[in-house]
Amino acid sequence: MTHNDIMGWEVDHEGMKPGVVLLRSSCEHPGVASRYPFVKALVGKTGAFCGEFWGSGKELLTQIFSLILLGDYASVYLALLRGLDPTPIATIDEMKARMKDGKVEA
Repeated sequence: MTHNDIMGWEVDHEGMKPGVVLLRSSCEHPGVASRYPFVKALVGKTGAFCGEFWGSGKELLTQIFSLILLGDYASVYLALLRGLDPTPIATIDEMKARMKDGKVEA
């Protein structure tokens, strides 16, 4: 988020209301943690939603898996809300086949 993706938050999103959910861990490096206020302020300038979700558990691995679970659940739920079937993976299968052949170009 604090590399190339951040450039897309400098502009108005033409009536769209995109949002960002920052996945956080109590085990994150202080240097990483120090970036979040800047990201939240930048995203907020465009009127977009910017929230945080903290991983559950005491250990890093437990927190990572809780965040993976959240991301998986959210993607399935959002697909269903949009009337989409989240189970087909033809595009992923195509990408894997191209990667295996060394041909990742579109």
